[in-house]
Amino acid sequence: MRKRRLRVLKPGGKQIRAEVHLYFFDAGGQTLHQEAMPVGQGWFEYEDDPALDACWAFAIPKEPGYWTSCVQSFRALPEVWCAPIKVSGHSWWHQMLGTDHLANPNRGAGLRIGVIDAGFTPDESLRHVKRIDDDGGVVDEDPDFWIHGEAVCRILSDRMAPISCAPMAPGAELLFASATYSDEDLLNEDFIFPLSDNLPQSHLDPVLINNAIFDMAVSNQVDIINLSAGAVEMNEADESAIQATIALARKHGVTIVCAAGNEPADRADFPARLDDCIGVGAFGLVDWGARGSMPRDYSYGEENPTGTWQGKKVFHWGESAYGEGVDTIGPGVGILIARSGKPTYDLTGTSFSAPIVCGALAVELAADPTYLGMPRDHSRTLYAVERLKALCKPSGMPEALEGAGIVAPNIKS
Repeated sequence: MRKRRLRVLKPGGKQIRAEVHLYFFDAGGQTLHQEAMPVGQGWFEYEDDPALDACWAFAIPKEPGYWTSCVQSFRALPEVWCAPIKVSGHSWWHQMLGTDHLANPNRGAGLRIGVIDAGFTPDESLRHVKRIDDDGGVVDEDPDFWIHGEAVCRILSDRMAPISCAPMAPGAELLFASATYSDEDLLNEDFIFPLSDNLPQSHLDPVLINNAIFDMAVSNQVDIINLSAGAVEMNEADESAIQATIALARKHGVTIVCAAGNEPADRADFPARLDDCIGVGAFGLVDWGARGSMPRDYSYGEENPTGTWQGKKVFHWGESAYGEGVDTIGPGVGILIARSGKPTYDLTGTSFSAPIVCGALAVELAADPTYLGMPRDHSRTLYAVERLKALCKPSGMPEALEGAGIVAPNIKS
């Protein structure tokens, strides 16, 4: 073992605050992770084992407005450059779904969406979000970094975002329940956000999840619930309780949209894999993002199956779950969110494809008089699920990867 260093920089050769994560392959092909430690002046130090193959290093900027970036062969090229986020016009996921924010800035009005996620303190752009919980906590917040629950709410309903980060359903009423552990001594690893195990808000309390689903469905009568969290396996008691409450929600006419998970397994996480939920995988647009950014690097993976959508090449995100329980796929690579009206962070994962699909479905149902006139029972939920399937169109990727296809409500061919 020896100590080595790499540096994270932004244009002009200036240092940038960041987290740096390194990935290695051992002789058996297993991936090993290490977080490099900051030592000043933009330098990060790590323990290097020459017996391991250096795979890649990626930097998550802790300064708003820069792409998450990466470099391969970081022993030979010990620098990661973070480019500024510069995007104008509708971003690729709005184009893929046929969304025109300027033509319909109040889309989704009349529907209620419930979000169950990590607690956060909303700023002015999310002040309209109604918090309904009493138990869930607020995680320790870094003003220069995003919170998981905040990101999901921004994708759905940031009413001050620029057009490049336009929300999916800005007219819908958004209700929020925190399921963050209020006592850190109770933390366990049963229920975790996909691809967020390096974040302080990674873990959720299954009891709070269960309570929030009940409150959303029964007490607050939401139409759709977004749950961007899941587990490969859970203890039997928690799993049974959540499954029963999800079934109850469906009987109250509630549609539940879940992240499929960020492990490339052939089965979605719980609860996305349940028949009572819509499991959402993730895909990306080839060449999206600045040179050296993680979103662009993902699109170059030789193992990623590709398809074509609206004349553009798309790819199945290699870390997304697929197969059993994956009903559809949504945009989930390099999704931009804003703060203070400016593009601020890029996000990747099924945690973020789920609210995009949730928002697209909400907009469709808000304009459907048949749905709006139905009683709040199981038939209403079944109708919503069938409407979603009707909105999906195949991209040419294998069905096991994309389920019914890509949700595209405003694409007619």
